[in-house]
Amino acid sequence: PRPPRARAPRCPSLALRALLARQGFDIEIKLATPDDMAVTPPSEVERMVDNILGAVEVAEARDEGQGKRKRPLLFSSFDPDVCDLVKRRRPFDCVMFLSTGGTSYHADRRRMSIDAAIEVAVLCGLQGVILDSGALWSDQGAVTRAKAKGMAVMTYGQENDDVAWVEGQRRLGVHGVIVDDVEKMRAAFLG
Repeated sequence: PRPPRARAPRCPSLALRALLARQGFDIEIKLATPDDMAVTPPSEVERMVDNILGAVEVAEARDEGQGKRKRPLLFSSFDPDVCDLVKRRRPFDCVMFLSTGGTSYHADRRRMSIDAAIEVAVLCGLQGVILDSGALWSDQGAVTRAKAKGMAVMTYGQENDDVAWVEGQRRLGVHGVIVDDVEKMRAAFLG
């Protein structure tokens, strides 16, 4: 017997419904590709992207029917093929490639360095990269290299709970940081 067809994930649809139409957010698309598998099977990439974008499109149609404007969305993934497919299907949305910058191993060489991540973003026509802030700490010149190619740079990671390092990233020209301790950063930067 054939397995039942997977339904579109409800999470993006529920999140879009719960937020005000002017509020944007990042939809990170995660796949369970083992680190020793160089490339996620294309059928799995398509299945996940189809389901997630389907849920987003349903929510957007509902918002449009209620006269709400299109909300800003950022799509991101550690899988370069996911980023490429999302950008081809949603060319007007912001898509950024998430990268550990080599702080953890993966068989896909595109995931193993900051420069490889920048190259993926350029080749796929993405808006930029979201880098592990620890990797950026070790290669601060990456911001200049990415910006020279027209890429935005954001960061994530535990190091982003250090106010001094977040300020250092601002001075480097990082466009945004993803933090766990929002209140700490709010107090440090907004007083």
